Amino acid sequence: MRINRRKIKFYRRKINYILSLSILFMLFTIGYAFLTTSVSINGTGYINRAEWNVRFSNIQTKAGSVTPTTIPTISDNTSVAFAATLENPGDFYEFTIDVVNSGTIPAMIDTVSVLPTLTTEQANYFSYSVTYSDGAEVISKQLLDAGDTETLKVSFQYLELADNTLYPIQDQNFQFNLSIDYVQADDTAIDVPHPLPKCIRATTLHTETCTNSYTSYYCQGAGYALNSTITYGNQTTTEGVLTTGDAFDCDVNGDGTYDASTERFYYVSDYYDTSTTSFNNNVAVLIYYSNVRGGVANTLGTAYDSSGENWHGPVTARSELPTKSQWSNVSLYKETRPILAENNATATSGGTLPTEFSYTGYAARLLTYQEAYQGCNSYSENNKYPTSTGGLDSKCQFLMEGTKFVNNSLATYGPWLESPIASYSLNAYYVSASYRYLYSSSAYYTDRGARPTIEILKSEISY
Repeated sequence: MRINRRKIKFYRRKINYILSLSILFMLFTIGYAFLTTSVSINGTGYINRAEWNVRFSNIQTKAGSVTPTTIPTISDNTSVAFAATLENPGDFYEFTIDVVNSGTIPAMIDTVSVLPTLTTEQANYFSYSVTYSDGAEVISKQLLDAGDTETLKVSFQYLELADNTLYPIQDQNFQFNLSIDYVQADDTAIDVPHPLPKCIRATTLHTETCTNSYTSYYCQGAGYALNSTITYGNQTTTEGVLTTGDAFDCDVNGDGTYDASTERFYYVSDYYDTSTTSFNNNVAVLIYYSNVRGGVANTLGTAYDSSGENWHGPVTARSELPTKSQWSNVSLYKETRPILAENNATATSGGTLPTEFSYTGYAARLLTYQEAYQGCNSYSENNKYPTSTGGLDSKCQFLMEGTKFVNNSLATYGPWLESPIASYSLNAYYVSASYRYLYSSSAYYTDRGARPTIEILKSEISY
């Protein structure tokens, strides 16, 4: 039998790269060619000294990156050098760095150069990019006004390939030099075309009236008087801080508008990566205000899995989620992911859970037990955990908007979570509007809802 050696050896191959910038990695040069004597006179007669000061600041490494062999370090405020090794397909290294104009003179990019250019063969298994943090392209003539800051994002990745023969059979060493030269801005300067944020803070909050007649459960059990108003979302927010319950309007369909009535979402927690069983603080998880059917807001429910078995993932509920064509402006951080039980177990009593559950074609998924627990734990508030009656933090009542929480005639008791319960073969978790906690129910029940959860980079949220 003949063995293709490249399929054996690529697992040991490493990619080493060193990147130095120049307003983003090595060689950063600041152009003075267009500087001229410039003064301004203030009202008291003093002449202010013109100052040219464009520099680097604030390096942040993306969670999940490989550990660099040389940590990125800023030298002389204008250069950065680092080294890293990418051992396995899928490995990546990514960081952001601020370019700050601390002077009084507007600057603009004169030239941008990246060397060397990848060969066709190298481009099969390795990629790199340098953009602004929101993905905007870095090009000549872009303005960096006095007092302004732009954040650059640098990313390198060893690509995962279906065809193993495309991997290198020897270790590869790359040395990259990126140079971005800034000069004094003139009348040819252009603004950086930053995309609009995907989500903005809501200026009005959704409300409903407590009309459920049960006095010990639902909205009255949560302390609302009959016929009183329930307001969903935090009424007080802090700029620059995301808090569970903060309300956002997200342009999910990409039409450039933020519709408070149909595009309302609530921040729950940071993204829980079921592959690494850890939270990613670069990605925010936001849940829709309503259940959906066919991707459209609807108070009706659906089964978690109509087979009644809980170890296949939310197969039936997934089919009701918005597709990429319906919500074209958002996408999942990972379209394929392991399904985990509430305790991170990889199986229930019924069978082994999927390791590659696919949301391909969908713009959203279901909220996990871990995210709901993280965001809605109210132990410090009332000494109860989210799995105890009344244990959901009061700021998480948005999870019960449009359910029996407000009116017993509505169709659902709350939304399904992505997570099944480990100790049973038939049940999956959902948010219980009656007892206001995380509970489990038979997977085939249709009186729980599919409520879309989106994953948004925090850099794409205006907060």
